[in-house]
Amino acid sequence: MTLEADTLEEKVFQMQVFYERLIISRFRLIARSSRGTLLEDLCNRLTTDDGIHHGAGMAYEKVLLQNASKQTKQKLVDAANRLLPTFVEHALWRPKERAFIGRAMHARDIERLKEDLEIGVRLAESLGLDVSDVQLPV
Repeated sequence: MTLEADTLEEKVFQMQVFYERLIISRFRLIARSSRGTLLEDLCNRLTTDDGIHHGAGMAYEKVLLQNASKQTKQKLVDAANRLLPTFVEHALWRPKERAFIGRAMHARDIERLKEDLEIGVRLAESLGLDVSDVQLPV
């Protein structure tokens, strides 16, 4: 996904606001669902590690955007509009073998996804981006 990015600002933005931010919540969810297992421990460690990377990446992105042009900032919003449908599709995907569970949990998945996307919007706003024209695809 970040391979389509033209600038460093866009690459860091996509990685921090989208990928790492969304994956952290998924690791937490898996850890809660697998109490007392090696998987829980692994997901907790990944959450910590990604949390550190995410915090550092957000700080770096703030520095990158301090003197960024309006055009550069708009490219980030355009990237968000381009990537959000992919993230939504990924977040709601379930293998065929679990399709029956997917139907039963769809409403909960949508609520969780909305929460994650709203956090992403707040993160983008904290970077000084005007995300009023970002279209949330849920």
